[in-house]
Amino acid sequence: MVEETVVDMGKYVVAHNPDVLIALGLGSCVGAAVIDSEMHIGGLAHIMLPHSSECKRENTEGFNMNKFADIAIPSLIRDMELKGCKRERIKAKIAGGAHMFKNIVGLEVLDIGKRNIDAVKHELGKLNIPIVAEETGGSIGRTVKFDLKTSILQIKTLDGLREI
Repeated sequence: MVEETVVDMGKYVVAHNPDVLIALGLGSCVGAAVIDSEMHIGGLAHIMLPHSSECKRENTEGFNMNKFADIAIPSLIRDMELKGCKRERIKAKIAGGAHMFKNIVGLEVLDIGKRNIDAVKHELGKLNIPIVAEETGGSIGRTVKFDLKTSILQIKTLDGLREI
Protein backbone atom coordinates (compact mmCIF):
# COMPACT_ATOMS: atom_id res chain seq x y z
CA MET A 1 0.00 0.00 0.00
CA VAL A 2 1.37 3.40 -1.00
CA GLU A 3 1.57 5.92 1.80
CA GLU A 4 1.68 9.62 0.93
CA THR A 5 3.44 11.75 3.51
CA VAL A 6 3.43 15.54 3.53
CA VAL A 7 6.80 16.95 4.53
CA ASP A 8 6.07 20.14 6.41
CA MET A 9 8.13 23.30 6.05
CA GLY A 10 11.41 22.99 7.91
CA LYS A 11 11.19 19.19 8.20
CA TYR A 12 12.54 16.14 6.41
CA VAL A 13 11.24 12.59 6.08
CA VAL A 14 12.99 9.32 5.18
CA ALA A 15 10.78 6.57 3.74
CA HIS A 16 10.78 3.34 1.71
CA ASN A 17 9.46 2.35 -1.70
CA PRO A 18 6.52 2.56 -2.60
CA ASP A 19 5.85 5.67 -0.50
CA VAL A 20 5.38 9.16 -1.93
CA LEU A 21 6.76 12.24 -0.18
CA ILE A 22 5.10 15.61 -0.80
CA ALA A 23 6.21 19.20 -0.17
CA LEU A 24 3.35 21.66 -0.59
CA GLY A 25 3.77 25.29 -1.55
CA LEU A 26 7.49 25.64 -2.20
CA GLY A 27 7.96 29.37 -2.74
CA SER A 28 11.46 30.41 -1.76
CA CYS A 29 11.80 27.03 -0.02
CA VAL A 30 13.70 24.23 -1.74
CA GLY A 31 12.61 20.61 -1.84
CA ALA A 32 15.68 18.35 -1.79
CA ALA A 33 14.74 14.80 -2.81
CA VAL A 34 17.37 12.09 -2.35
CA ILE A 35 17.28 8.38 -3.11
CA ASP A 36 19.37 5.23 -2.86
CA SER A 37 17.68 3.25 -5.65
CA GLU A 38 19.38 0.00 -4.65
CA MET A 39 17.97 0.15 -1.11
CA HIS A 40 14.67 1.70 -2.27
CA ILE A 41 15.00 4.31 0.47
CA GLY A 42 14.64 8.01 -0.11
CA GLY A 43 13.99 11.26 1.64
CA LEU A 44 12.68 14.74 1.12
CA ALA A 45 13.79 17.86 2.96
CA HIS A 46 11.64 21.03 2.87
CA ILE A 47 14.36 23.68 3.29
CA MET A 48 13.24 27.12 4.47
CA LEU A 49 16.52 28.96 5.08
CA PRO A 50 20.13 28.59 3.97
CA HIS A 51 22.37 28.76 7.05
CA SER A 52 21.89 28.10 10.74
CA SER A 53 24.69 30.59 11.45
CA GLU A 54 22.17 33.32 10.62
CA CYS A 55 20.03 32.18 13.54
CA LYS A 56 20.45 34.66 16.38
CA ARG A 57 18.86 32.43 19.01
CA GLU A 58 21.15 31.70 21.92
CA ASN A 59 19.03 28.85 23.20
CA THR A 60 17.98 26.60 20.33
CA GLU A 61 16.36 23.97 22.57
CA GLY A 62 12.95 23.22 21.11
CA PHE A 63 13.79 25.30 18.03
CA ASN A 64 13.50 23.51 14.67
CA MET A 65 17.03 23.59 13.26
CA ASN A 66 16.01 21.35 10.31
CA LYS A 67 14.64 24.41 8.55
CA PHE A 68 18.25 25.26 7.59
CA ALA A 69 20.00 23.62 4.62
CA ASP A 70 23.26 23.21 6.52
CA ILE A 71 21.50 21.18 9.23
CA ALA A 72 18.76 19.31 7.33
CA ILE A 73 20.78 17.99 4.39
CA PRO A 74 23.53 16.30 6.46
CA SER A 75 20.91 15.01 8.93
CA LEU A 76 18.79 13.55 6.12
CA ILE A 77 21.79 11.76 4.59
CA ARG A 78 22.92 10.50 8.03
CA ASP A 79 19.45 9.08 8.71
CA MET A 80 19.46 7.32 5.34
CA GLU A 81 22.90 5.86 6.07
CA LEU A 82 21.61 4.59 9.41
CA LYS A 83 18.98 2.65 7.42
CA GLY A 84 21.69 1.02 5.29
CA CYS A 85 21.99 3.45 2.39
CA LYS A 86 25.45 4.07 0.91
CA ARG A 87 26.41 7.66 0.21
CA GLU A 88 28.03 6.73 -3.12
CA ARG A 89 24.64 5.45 -4.36
CA ILE A 90 22.57 8.43 -3.23
CA LYS A 91 21.42 10.88 -5.91
CA ALA A 92 19.48 14.12 -5.54
CA LYS A 93 16.82 16.10 -7.37
CA ILE A 94 15.93 19.60 -6.25
CA ALA A 95 13.08 22.00 -6.94
CA GLY A 96 11.92 25.37 -5.66
CA GLY A 97 13.84 28.42 -4.61
CA ALA A 98 11.65 30.96 -6.35
CA HIS A 99 12.35 34.67 -5.99
CA MET A 100 9.12 35.64 -4.28
CA PHE A 101 10.02 39.34 -3.85
CA LYS A 102 11.02 40.04 -7.46
CA ASN A 103 9.59 43.56 -7.35
CA ILE A 104 12.21 44.53 -4.78
CA VAL A 105 15.46 44.80 -6.69
CA GLY A 106 18.93 45.42 -5.38
CA LEU A 107 18.45 43.57 -2.11
CA GLU A 108 20.23 40.22 -2.49
CA VAL A 109 19.36 39.34 1.10
CA LEU A 110 15.66 39.20 0.13
CA ASP A 111 16.30 36.61 -2.58
CA ILE A 112 15.97 33.78 -0.08
CA GLY A 113 15.14 31.39 -2.93
CA LYS A 114 18.54 31.82 -4.61
CA ARG A 115 20.31 31.63 -1.28
CA ASN A 116 18.42 28.41 -0.46
CA ILE A 117 19.32 26.89 -3.84
CA ASP A 118 22.99 27.78 -3.37
CA ALA A 119 23.05 26.39 0.19
CA VAL A 120 21.35 23.10 -0.80
CA LYS A 121 23.79 22.64 -3.70
CA HIS A 122 26.72 23.45 -1.40
CA GLU A 123 25.65 20.93 1.25
CA LEU A 124 24.98 18.17 -1.28
CA GLY A 125 28.36 18.91 -2.87
CA LYS A 126 30.15 18.67 0.48
CA LEU A 127 28.61 15.21 0.90
CA ASN A 128 29.46 14.17 -2.69
CA ILE A 129 25.78 13.69 -3.54
CA PRO A 130 25.25 14.41 -7.26
CA ILE A 131 22.25 16.46 -8.34
CA VAL A 132 20.85 14.58 -11.32
CA ALA A 133 17.92 16.92 -12.04
CA GLU A 134 16.61 20.28 -10.90
CA GLU A 135 13.94 22.86 -11.50
CA THR A 136 14.81 25.90 -9.45
CA GLY A 137 14.48 29.66 -9.44
CA GLY A 138 11.91 31.65 -11.30
CA SER A 139 9.14 33.51 -9.56
CA ILE A 140 6.35 30.96 -9.12
CA GLY A 141 5.69 28.49 -6.34
CA ARG A 142 5.77 24.74 -6.74
CA THR A 143 4.40 21.63 -5.09
CA VAL A 144 6.48 18.47 -5.43
CA LYS A 145 5.72 14.76 -5.12
CA PHE A 146 8.64 12.36 -4.85
CA ASP A 147 7.73 8.81 -5.84
CA LEU A 148 10.19 6.43 -4.15
CA LYS A 149 9.15 3.55 -6.43
CA THR A 150 10.09 5.35 -9.65
CA SER A 151 12.47 8.05 -8.31
CA ILE A 152 10.40 10.60 -10.25
CA LEU A 153 10.02 14.07 -8.79
CA GLN A 154 6.72 15.50 -10.01
CA ILE A 155 6.53 19.29 -10.00
CA LYS A 156 3.21 21.11 -10.12
CA THR A 157 2.98 24.86 -10.81
CA LEU A 158 0.35 27.22 -12.16
CA ASP A 159 1.95 26.51 -15.56
CA GLY A 160 1.32 22.78 -15.38
CA LEU A 161 2.85 19.51 -14.32
CA ARG A 162 6.38 18.26 -15.08
CA GLU A 163 8.49 15.31 -14.05
CA ILE A 164 12.20 15.19 -13.49
